[in-house]
Amino acid sequence: MRRNAIIRINKNEGNNKDKDKDNDWMVIKMSEISGIGKVLMVIGAIMLALGVIIWLGSKIPGVGRLPGDILIKRGNFTFYFPVVTCIIISIVLSLILALFGRK
Repeated sequence: MRRNAIIRINKNEGNNKDKDKDNDWMVIKMSEISGIGKVLMVIGAIMLALGVIIWLGSKIPGVGRLPGDILIKRGNFTFYFPVVTCIIISIVLSLILALFGRK
């Protein structure tokens, strides 16, 4: 069985009048902090996946230039809104989350 490491923090560190009290210690178990590490790992993995998708996204033919995407060019003004591309990405992400999100 693994023992948890304990961090002890004095609540009255800057307060000179309460230095004699031994019961003013806050105990934080490392098992409580390890959840933060897991969250940071998941966030990092998501950022890595998004970076790869953005990097490779321009190399996938047809993405961003599908029929139904709105493109308006007038003089030096260009407006582009990829409606169909957004719908397809939404469907794909919904399917992935539905498959992997079930317990």
